[in-house]
Amino acid sequence: MVMWMITVTWWVFRHKVGPAKLYSVIGRENLDLFRASIGDNDTIHDVQFTDPLSESYCDHLLFMVAFVLLSFGWIVLTGALIVFLADKIFNKIVCCRLCRDATHDQLPETDTEQVRLHSNNPNLSSTTDL
Repeated sequence: MVMWMITVTWWVFRHKVGPAKLYSVIGRENLDLFRASIGDNDTIHDVQFTDPLSESYCDHLLFMVAFVLLSFGWIVLTGALIVFLADKIFNKIVCCRLCRDATHDQLPETDTEQVRLHSNNPNLSSTTDL
């Protein structure tokens, strides 16, 4: 999914910005080397939505759907990365410290959950009745 997003983002971005702006910001040689390294040999057009007979014409609906889907995809990907990193931080740092500090000696032996968890007797009754 990420590879698709990178490729399509490059396509949408380069046509929206246009070749003159890309060459002025990145430089002609750097941009040509980058494009050659990813196998991009298409003509970069400054996309316009009014003249359908021109080579630089792109259907406005198609372009905007691609833009919206890419934006949504990058937002979801960024959110997933944030959740993944937060999970790693909280599970590895916070929860491990709490688990290391808690020992079995500190727990009362009459705790019903502990008795049920460590018991080999499958006939222990449940505490929740429906």
